[in-house]
Amino acid sequence: MSKEKKDNRGAAFLRKSDNPKAPWASGPVTVNGEDYEISIWQEKSQKGDKYLGLKFGPPYVPKNQKPETNDDPDW
Repeated sequence: MSKEKKDNRGAAFLRKSDNPKAPWASGPVTVNGEDYEISIWQEKSQKGDKYLGLKFGPPYVPKNQKPETNDDPDW
């Protein structure tokens, strides 16, 4: 199974949480060569129609892992 990143693709995995505001699913995506995290919620419109709400943000970084950065000052 290949773990090669493909542009304009990603994956979302179902999440279990006791927090009612937590996303229903989330996962990594790559858009135009940039990495993002997608979060998905099950929503209901005022008319009662069900839909999926989506949010794109920076990639997920575990709390115990320092994010990678290229902002090192020149000393």
